[in-house]
Amino acid sequence: MLPLPSSLRESLWFHLKSLPMNTLFAQAVVEHKAPGAIYVDDDAQPAAYFIVHPYRMSLLTGEPRREAFVREVNRYITNDANQRTQAEWLQIDTPVWREVLPALGSAGPVEEHVRLNFQFQPDLYWRSRQAQQVAAPEASVKIRPLAREEALRFQGAVIPRAFWRPTGEPRIETLGASHVSPDPETAYGVIVDGQLASVAFVAYRSETELEIGIETAPGFQGRGFAYEASAALVENILAQGFQPVWGCREGNVGSLKLATKLGFEPVRRLPYFHLPL
Repeated sequence: MLPLPSSLRESLWFHLKSLPMNTLFAQAVVEHKAPGAIYVDDDAQPAAYFIVHPYRMSLLTGEPRREAFVREVNRYITNDANQRTQAEWLQIDTPVWREVLPALGSAGPVEEHVRLNFQFQPDLYWRSRQAQQVAAPEASVKIRPLAREEALRFQGAVIPRAFWRPTGEPRIETLGASHVSPDPETAYGVIVDGQLASVAFVAYRSETELEIGIETAPGFQGRGFAYEASAALVENILAQGFQPVWGCREGNVGSLKLATKLGFEPVRRLPYFHLPL
């Protein structure tokens, strides 16, 4: 696998835009919003790309024309040379990759799951929102936008710090200005008795879409705080004229239920592979 030359980032950006699936996490790497890594099968005329996001996600896209690249990707998946330091979730854009990569077969340790892409339905959201607002909120619960540093201090798994660039870290620009959207820096929090209980934030941003991430602190789950934080963010996204985006593993029952409650409908089921260490 060869590193992608900077001169080819724009063509990859257009390729990702053309795919009929949510590729916002990969676009974030291409746009230098996340560090990550990008590999290709040829550094002059690539036919295949392998994009790795630091938040344990990767995307394999294109056509498997070169055997050497396929072998290297297979070794990365099996981690036989300790290329990876953490488990990872891999997406593919075509079933052809499953056919040419032995590591994705049923005999190995790699587990195949399903990742869901959703479509936001405003009518469903507003009907659900009206039903949820029948009960008055607790007096000790406040919902408000969070300052950047406040959001970055929140602890957990799906948190702004895992997706946003650190404060003060310069962003490298290798694409034309018309292809690059601002960094995602919007977050809403639910504060309970002065403690930040749940945070909904923009994990990825394109010119038209904002993808939502959500985390609730231990001890506050099951009280509807994730819904309230997410609903506040959804309404902020709509007010800006953007499209809210949601994605999750089909087996993540909590995320799937929350997405449905927020007006998202599953529209696409994609192969999703868990790569263990």
